Amino acid sequence: MPLSLSLSAITLLTLIVAALSVPMFAGTYTVVFQDGRLGYGGTRDVYIASNGGDANIGVQDCFMARRNPQTGFEQRGLVKFTDLDLPANAKVVSSELSLFTKEIKGSPTLAAHGLLKDFVEGTKNYQSADAGETTWNAVRHGQQPWADADIDS
Repeated sequence: MPLSLSLSAITLLTLIVAALSVPMFAGTYTVVFQDGRLGYGGTRDVYIASNGGDANIGVQDCFMARRNPQTGFEQRGLVKFTDLDLPANAKVVSSELSLFTKEIKGSPTLAAHGLLKDFVEGTKNYQSADAGETTWNAVRHGQQPWADADIDS
């Protein structure tokens, strides 16, 4: 049975930050980054599809994570948080990622892996990527194939 998970772009990243060297802010604080919450809008996401080749799918308001073992078709979602506005001396002691689902089919298991290269969300809807946009074939279309990207297993 194909497994499918549609995740909303309204993602939530919670960081517990220890601002140890700023006496006025000494202690441990919880900081939440969620698009639309307290003016934050730095979440970037894109999904890539095995049948997409050089297509970018960054304009969607969600990303897909799905795999069909019978056909080999896969979609993978990438998400990052920009403009976190943390003090330069802040130390992140833990973090938690929450994703909100829109639709679940089957009994999917979602795995998260760190991507050590930056990706570009892009502005397409299954259309040919512009240079630098992320696709199934390249972390940056026309510039860097996935084979050259570091992925934390």
